[in-house]
Amino acid sequence: MSASGKPDDADTGRGAGHAQYAGTTDGACAGSSHGAVRLPQASRLLRAAALVALCAWSLVAFVLLLCPQAQTTGEVSISTANLGHLLLFGGWTVLAGLAQLSAAAERINLRVLWIGMVLLGALTELLQALLPFDRTGSLFDVFLNAVGVSLGCAFLYRLQRRRGTENTTPRGRFA
Repeated sequence: MSASGKPDDADTGRGAGHAQYAGTTDGACAGSSHGAVRLPQASRLLRAAALVALCAWSLVAFVLLLCPQAQTTGEVSISTANLGHLLLFGGWTVLAGLAQLSAAAERINLRVLWIGMVLLGALTELLQALLPFDRTGSLFDVFLNAVGVSLGCAFLYRLQRRRGTENTTPRGRFA
């Protein structure tokens, strides 16, 4: 019990980690079962910014991937289109990972993120093949999307290692 007569962390069984969250608006700590987890103000702002960026990127991505292609006077080079797939899905993966990181405030589950984004890439190509206007799906584009996702996950893995919250199993592979 503290001097004010209120139970302290040892009396409540919450442990010493609770003190670091005492400055939050409702005093809840991460992992507590008695209330909603409240992130510090900076983390909530980061999460909001990451979610807004992810939504904007997603909207642009769906427009680029699923709308009819504009008629151009010159041909787009194949290397430019390939780079577009890498950048689009790599950036999308990084933004999704940052949104997950800021929401969990700990680490990114890279395996789930990779699987989800690769499936999203395959789904967009399938939808392109099924659309009634001038779009075609391609297995090579699915491969390029997966490479972009892998590059995004590699960036996020390095970011996690730099932050010291490595998401690894005992064998050193990401979970």
